[in-house]
Amino acid sequence: MAGGFSIQTTKTSREPPQQLPSVSTYTILLTLQACIGGLLFGYDTGVVSSAMLFLPSNKGMNHLSTSWQELIVSITPGMAGIGALLAGPTSDRYGRRMIILLASSIFFFGALICAAAPERYTLLAGRILLGIAIGFASMIIPVFISEGSPSHIRGTLVTVYQFMIAFGFIVANASAALFALYKPYTVGWRLMFGLAAVPSALQFVGFLFLPDTPRYLVSKNRKEEAREVLAKVYNGNEEWINYEMSEMEIIRQEEEEHLQQTGDSSVLTRVLQTPHVRKALILGCSMQMFQQLLGINTILYYTGTIIQSAGVKDKITTIWISCAISAVQAVGTIAPMKLIEKLGRRPILLTSMAGVVITLCMMGGSFLLLNKMPVKFLVDGAELICVDDSKFEDIKETFKNDVTVDDNTNWECQNEMEVPARP
Repeated sequence: MAGGFSIQTTKTSREPPQQLPSVSTYTILLTLQACIGGLLFGYDTGVVSSAMLFLPSNKGMNHLSTSWQELIVSITPGMAGIGALLAGPTSDRYGRRMIILLASSIFFFGALICAAAPERYTLLAGRILLGIAIGFASMIIPVFISEGSPSHIRGTLVTVYQFMIAFGFIVANASAALFALYKPYTVGWRLMFGLAAVPSALQFVGFLFLPDTPRYLVSKNRKEEAREVLAKVYNGNEEWINYEMSEMEIIRQEEEEHLQQTGDSSVLTRVLQTPHVRKALILGCSMQMFQQLLGINTILYYTGTIIQSAGVKDKITTIWISCAISAVQAVGTIAPMKLIEKLGRRPILLTSMAGVVITLCMMGGSFLLLNKMPVKFLVDGAELICVDDSKFEDIKETFKNDVTVDDNTNWECQNEMEVPARP
């Protein structure tokens, strides 16, 4: 597959230069786009929790039934799964930058359609568009960051992207609490959805000024363009430019050799024919399934509804409690960054899995104690789940970036959990 990523890397490469390059303007712009991309992803994913507190009572929506509420929430991760599957091959053909521009456009129009929706079917169409855009973004933006940033800060920039997803949930709930103060049943919920058009427009404009990644350009044999981009990345440092070019050339040669051995088959076929990668794929997909079937993101989608079911009647108070839970999720994203190098990935993952099971039991048990102290018990459990949620971020380290099945597994399992999940 043209422009695909290598399945395996066996050739020996030389050591990277000892002196780290200075941070370039290009890198700053790339970091900004990473922040906006993560924020947009988190906002569009999280805002529905608050909006659904008011949507069912909107006259234009004809008093949404429970089934319709479930459909409006679950259609987005369902379509995100399709978007994630399409993102890999389309970005290999048309480039990472082009697909991100497309995703930004879909985000923009999806947000406006949701905000202006006069009835349920238009709202559903907007949510479908947002789902496709989220699938594209979740797959391609981390790839763009990792391929287009200086090698010594790639991990940091991807981590920033992950943190901004969690921060997007906070922004979604905080802005929803403010919008809920102004005609929430007729105007407020529209503003909640519509605000997402702002970061998507900023992302679109930002990527107009960013070239495609050097890795993609080399895969298309556009080496001079790749060198020009690397000159921006490394501030003209020839030593680093030559090092990166040689690394990418090694990978390109390995891809060609592997294609000669396996034929011009699909990436998935090549993955399944490579034992160690097949094992990693099965392991990673299983972990993604486990993560989503536990219902972690479902709790976040229905936070407002769950809190109200636990006894909190005021909707604005409910949204602020949701905001606090989102803040704990953001903190939970930071915590493993500090611990992962000291403790390792496996101990943190196993601890978080146990924590998720325990806190889900707390969530379920809180409703059995509904007449005693449900709200505090419920919020405590939800906060712990959000802390545990971040530990699954390192699943993607198991794979090379061409394995889009992993991302699709994440979204499809999430969709399966959300359809029947509404309290």
